[in-house]
Amino acid sequence: MTTRTRPVLNGLGPRRARWLVDTWSDPAAYAVRACGDALYPKQAEYLRAVRDNRRVSIVGCNTSGKDWATGRLIPWWFSIFKECKVVVLGPTNRQVKDVVWKEVQTAVSHADANGNPIGGELTTTQWQFTDEKYGLGFATNNPQNIQGFHSPHLLVVITEAHNVDDTFIDAALRLSPERLVLTGNPFTSMGHFFDSFHSKRDQYATIQISAYDTPNVTSGEIQVPGLITLEDIEERKADWGESSAMFQASIMGQFPDNLDDVIIPLNWVRSAASKDHTIEPEGPHILGLDVARYGTDKTVLVHRNGGHAEIAWRIQGRDVVEVSGYVGRYMEDRPEGGRIVIDAVGIGAGVHDNIKHANIPNWHVTEFSGGSKARQNRRYADKNAEAWYALRRAFEDGAIDIPDDPALVGQLSSRGFTIQGDRRYRLESKDKMRESGRHSPDEADALAMTYTTLATELSEALFI
Repeated sequence: MTTRTRPVLNGLGPRRARWLVDTWSDPAAYAVRACGDALYPKQAEYLRAVRDNRRVSIVGCNTSGKDWATGRLIPWWFSIFKECKVVVLGPTNRQVKDVVWKEVQTAVSHADANGNPIGGELTTTQWQFTDEKYGLGFATNNPQNIQGFHSPHLLVVITEAHNVDDTFIDAALRLSPERLVLTGNPFTSMGHFFDSFHSKRDQYATIQISAYDTPNVTSGEIQVPGLITLEDIEERKADWGESSAMFQASIMGQFPDNLDDVIIPLNWVRSAASKDHTIEPEGPHILGLDVARYGTDKTVLVHRNGGHAEIAWRIQGRDVVEVSGYVGRYMEDRPEGGRIVIDAVGIGAGVHDNIKHANIPNWHVTEFSGGSKARQNRRYADKNAEAWYALRRAFEDGAIDIPDDPALVGQLSSRGFTIQGDRRYRLESKDKMRESGRHSPDEADALAMTYTTLATELSEALFI
């Protein structure tokens, strides 16, 4: 696979030619010599892999500096070729413009300040030198837009590749780029990016970046503001548990083994939590209340307005009176009314009775017992499974918008299931989740309760 790119040296003085050969020989040195920036070893490995290989795929944990390295790769490419082109593709304009291209702008400004100007006219998503030397970044919903970018030295970078449809990656490959780079997170179990680390691994030089490879973690102190820290890791352990798919992907930078064994795939959850995926609050107001008293479990109130869901309140260590009082006030403050679904098992029974007897105008109270018989009892072992699978359909259809809350995202993406001998779906038990280091899925259960069959049917009838 090793096919090194060579710079054009014709017409250059000996000093410039020597500097250029050194830069070409080690593109990681470009960030240091030209831009005055420091890289950590995995970032240097990324840049050198692009120098040496036609196709490179990088998967990493969150905030590991992949886009920072891309921002140094692109100026290096333009510094060594007289004629060349760069195309940066991503799933959203925000990712391309505000993340990758911002890093390019920063690198160029550093090079200018260090007396190594690259030239050209750089804007928010373009870099123009001549008709045969330019770069641009964009998001597109039409693979036909990825045509016509031909050059003997074409670099194509696809950022957030785990969220880019295969049709766009295929369109990029048809350009026959001299270098193709994929960067992303391991939030998928299918597609070209996933395959680049599995069935197509022989076609790519692959790099995996764990949080434990990054400088703030290896040094135990903040050396690079904005990158992941030891504190972040410990918080994610508490939120998700080390065995969860979310921890494996977001912290270890690994494709989880159990992505296909959970009710709601991680990539669906991440998509619904994305800032670029929003649903206007409209439709029936449904509240889901999962009640706990003491210990590590939380009392959580989720408010769903149509497809828009929010965590309205969560607390630990409150008794029936306090929980009933807070939730009652929350409902009274919303006189338009709707329906509240309350987990009435154990301590929740007291809260349910208090709320029900309060007779809050325009609000209807539904009692929920997750272990009781499902309405579609030939398909689901109990109401818990039935509610969670209704929630799954909302994620599958892209019909839900959730907060990017670590606890909620981790719980949703790690709840397993089994298919019993009678072919009915049953959720992974909470005891089993605790045994594997995960907490009770309080936030996720509260959200799932807003999708119970009874609550949805009655609330939609009220809305109509």
